[in-house]
Amino acid sequence: MGAKAAAENETFLIERYKYILDQKKQLNATSFKVVSIYQAGLALILGGCYKVVVAEQAGDIAEAAAAWFLSGLLLAFGILTSFSVMMICSGIAAWFAYRKDEASIELQMLGVSRPLPRLRDVFRWYETYILFAVILIAVVFGLYLHSVFPVLGI
Repeated sequence: MGAKAAAENETFLIERYKYILDQKKQLNATSFKVVSIYQAGLALILGGCYKVVVAEQAGDIAEAAAAWFLSGLLLAFGILTSFSVMMICSGIAAWFAYRKDEASIELQMLGVSRPLPRLRDVFRWYETYILFAVILIAVVFGLYLHSVFPVLGI
């Protein structure tokens, strides 16, 4: 390979490395956006459940209508939770792919690379705790609905 080709290859690798680092930053930002969407959606759904239960107990809506509304809110919650979990998991998978590419470039350019993450490193990532929180919220909300449905005679 000629000197010009080697310089072009090095420039390409440096630009690719910058791109990878930028994409990893974007993944972090996206994770926080997903959490914001989840929080807002959860607040709306919980508020809706509260309003349905209060309206049903006050006699403003029929039991059957309350059951339909709560079922719809449960479906919305399932979709929101599934979306959030999938987005966070896909972000983690993308991060692993970018980290692998980053290590490859480091190896080509420097001859050494930082070690790839290990499974035990999972407890250092905020995404892990976000997933734990989303799953815990799903369980608690499921238990809440399990207790509310019998009160409404559903």
